[in-house]
Amino acid sequence: MSVAIWVGSLRNPVTTNRKIFRAAATVGAFSVGVKLIAMFKELAVANYYGRNDAVDAFLAAYLVPGFVVALVAGSLNAAFIPTFVQVRQQDGEAVAQRLFSSCMVWSHSLLLGLSVLLAGIAPYLLRALAPGF
Repeated sequence: MSVAIWVGSLRNPVTTNRKIFRAAATVGAFSVGVKLIAMFKELAVANYYGRNDAVDAFLAAYLVPGFVVALVAGSLNAAFIPTFVQVRQQDGEAVAQRLFSSCMVWSHSLLLGLSVLLAGIAPYLLRALAPGF
């Protein structure tokens, strides 16, 4: 790296990479916070209800929808964020906003369709996943 580029970066410390890093760090920190809150929620439920059939049935019923939501949301993040950043830099804010809006509509439609499908096959799926209930 040449001295001119290095000195120039000292004059303009807020670069795009730094903004992306800050945003990623913020999302990571909030993700850790949410996971900790979820952990304490699980501990509180286990402490209050103990280990019984109602809690086991709830966890068995929550397993598949929770997995589907995590799968769709995780794949959306991995595929959408780099594309969104590239479109915003190359084509502008308005095009990036349209991309964001259309992706949200499609992802919500996908989750709604999967929810209806899971509701339809839930009795069979739960018998396979938790045969004791």
